[in-house]
Amino acid sequence: MVEICAKAAVGNPEELGDCPFCQRVIVTLKEKDVDYQLNLINLDDKPQWFIDECPSGEVPAMKHEGRWVDDVQIIIGMIEEWYPEPRLATPDEFAEAEHRFQNLYGYFVGFLQSQDPNDGTLQGLQEELNALDEHLGENGPFIAGEDFTAVDINVVPLLVNFIVACNHFKDYNFFEDMPNIRTYCESMWSRSSITDTTPADEYIIAGWEQKLNR
Repeated sequence: MVEICAKAAVGNPEELGDCPFCQRVIVTLKEKDVDYQLNLINLDDKPQWFIDECPSGEVPAMKHEGRWVDDVQIIIGMIEEWYPEPRLATPDEFAEAEHRFQNLYGYFVGFLQSQDPNDGTLQGLQEELNALDEHLGENGPFIAGEDFTAVDINVVPLLVNFIVACNHFKDYNFFEDMPNIRTYCESMWSRSSITDTTPADEYIIAGWEQKLNR
């Protein structure tokens, strides 16, 4: 059985928290129907065993041969190697799209942290979202065409996270003018691997309140 550690929800250590990188790992395991043991880690009060065994203190983390691996891309690569079916690796022809769209995180964080509406962070975010919307319109239903792959697993947790956070903190709904992203997300929410691992809105908001010091 795979043993992993993931962020617990701020305010409720018994529930999965808002970390989209932890969600990536769990979605991958669920899509491959792999049994796993989930340890929820309260990052404000880490258990001593976790501090002792995983000195970096980072999540997600996965135990391998008695040691904890805490790089999300390495973890997902290892799971893909151990459990090759169904294949989730992004096809080579969509590698550029994968690289671009999994970096949406930085644009979202910049926008949420911004205190100046004229600093360009919103414009940069909108450009990337427009590119994703156009890509889905040309290549959908998934980012890599006909198949659900790792690039979807990378991107969907970001979108789910930031739909809630952008609405709450910025009163910004990027769904309004991006019909292909809206349709894409609606189809993603029909997948149990996504819905079963998506935190409640209150935990997403609590997590971002802490990150943004609000």
